[in-house]
Amino acid sequence: MPLWDWYHALSRDLQEAGIGHQLRSFERMTSAVVNQRSAEASALAPDAQACAKSLDHPWLQVMVGHWELRNRLANLGEGEAALRDTIELFERAHRPETADCPQSICVTQDVAHCYANLDGAGYAAERLAVCEETLARIDGRWNCYQCISIQRAHALRDQGRRSAGIDALQEALRDAAACGEHEPVGTWLALVELQLESGDLAAAQQQLDASAPRFRRQPAQYTMPRAILEAWALAEAGALDSARERLPSLDRVVNGDLALWLKAARRVLGADASRNSAELGSTLARRLAALAEAGAHGTVVELAIAAAELAVQRGAREVAGALLDRAERQIRHLRRPELATAAIATARAAVLALPAPAMGDLDALRAWLEGEDDAAPGVEVALDAVEQALRDHGADASLLAHAATRWAACGQLDRAIDRQSASVDAEVSGARVDGLIAL
Repeated sequence: MPLWDWYHALSRDLQEAGIGHQLRSFERMTSAVVNQRSAEASALAPDAQACAKSLDHPWLQVMVGHWELRNRLANLGEGEAALRDTIELFERAHRPETADCPQSICVTQDVAHCYANLDGAGYAAERLAVCEETLARIDGRWNCYQCISIQRAHALRDQGRRSAGIDALQEALRDAAACGEHEPVGTWLALVELQLESGDLAAAQQQLDASAPRFRRQPAQYTMPRAILEAWALAEAGALDSARERLPSLDRVVNGDLALWLKAARRVLGADASRNSAELGSTLARRLAALAEAGAHGTVVELAIAAAELAVQRGAREVAGALLDRAERQIRHLRRPELATAAIATARAAVLALPAPAMGDLDALRAWLEGEDDAAPGVEVALDAVEQALRDHGADASLLAHAATRWAACGQLDRAIDRQSASVDAEVSGARVDGLIAL
């Protein structure tokens, strides 16, 4: 089903009427979305919406809304923050004036994706149901058949049915081939991910090799996850040097690909101090905070556990513990928090197994902290030492101030604020005691 035919006809009509520029913002936005330029897409969205509204074209309004949500859900990784807009678009897409719009089918992808970010496991049954109901009404000729099949497979995985998810994706590929669709690149990528998760490296590598020619002219929304999957496969095959070269740097990865990146990074980086660094940990902490603000509760829990595992691999005891504290706070927002508690407990045991820093003279520790750059590579070592000293010696204004600056350098701003506040309280309390003594 050529989803864009009606749009191209509209574009021609507007060009002939001399107002083709009305679609320029939307077309620039779609390009930004597929190339993962999320800030640019966000900036263009209001103008694209305004143009669609000014044209009084319900189908175009649905299409613009769908592409805006593609950016918010797939690139920015939003959850609860996008839920209201997602449901409103779904309702608008099923009104009489938009029911025949091909993009009204695509909106199912947005609903399933939003609930996946919000709480994938908790809403797995509902996600699966909405995908299967929609897939029953279309076939492999529809581009969105592949997108919704991917959401269906992810819902099956989140139900603990990974094999069924693999079967669903293979079925979608067969349907695409039967309908003459030879480039279902997103489905290939989703299949490789599930195959790697299940430990079937041979099948994943075969899929990567067979599909390679189809990725030469694809946008970043496909080439970036493929690079991550290739790095993961190389690591599983024992080619760690090649895997490290292939894994994209974190600053190139959008929030929507962050979970996939961390699955690969845990295998690729490990104890490589040049890549699994305190700077990496700080960046991850800041991005987790942003995702928590966007209400991606399930995503945050998954990522916090994975980031804690990386922190354990580099021996960062306090940072790993703080990440798991974040996960435990976040599960209160989940529909079924019990599904995450076992994974958090396992990760917590690994943190507790790390050796506590050996403490020497407190004055020597203070002198060392004074001479240590807050942003130095050893900031996590310094943080472990100062927090252990606080446990051993109690509240101390100077140590609390040192802890605050180290927490901030590690991207844990809530901890930094807590420690700074405690430092001020301790200093005030100490001043009062000194005043009483002077009396």
